[in-house]
Amino acid sequence: MLKRVHALFPRQRGVSLIESLVAMLILALGVLGLAGLQAGTLAQARHANARAAAVQMANDLLERMQLNPLVRAAPAGTASYQIDWGVHVDNAPDCQSGPCTGAQLARHDLSRWKRSWQTALPGADARVFVSRTDPRQLGVMLGWADAGTTPFGQPPLPAAEGDDVETRCPSGLTCHLVYVRP
Repeated sequence: MLKRVHALFPRQRGVSLIESLVAMLILALGVLGLAGLQAGTLAQARHANARAAAVQMANDLLERMQLNPLVRAAPAGTASYQIDWGVHVDNAPDCQSGPCTGAQLARHDLSRWKRSWQTALPGADARVFVSRTDPRQLGVMLGWADAGTTPFGQPPLPAAEGDDVETRCPSGLTCHLVYVRP
């Protein structure tokens, strides 16, 4: 019986070199696909963490404003919390060691808040502005460097001509906009 099987396949003696190379190529393509999937998942997780930090920082600023007597006394007090991209609050008073006015407390809060945001995400920046529709409402726009991509690996869309200048994200940053009313 063994002689008959051997007579049907006289040259078949194992796996050839070409078959081995094809199998290794298929395996390598599978491993590369998994590596790409892992890299995409990591980028999405980084983006989600940055967005969660932005939401937390917006809530932090809201709580700081709610504790300021200037904001509680008059809705116009929210204007003291305005700050633009790239602006740092220098010479802010130290309101932890002594009493401060509401305006001084706002400067102190903005200084600590912006420094905390930039510590959380290096290269980050923020802008706080009074809403056009409601003077008691503030827009808090937080931006961070996200390697120039959206969570799905595509470059971010440029701002359209009709976009509102207040809500335009600076180039090179990914932004999160929240409106708060203390």
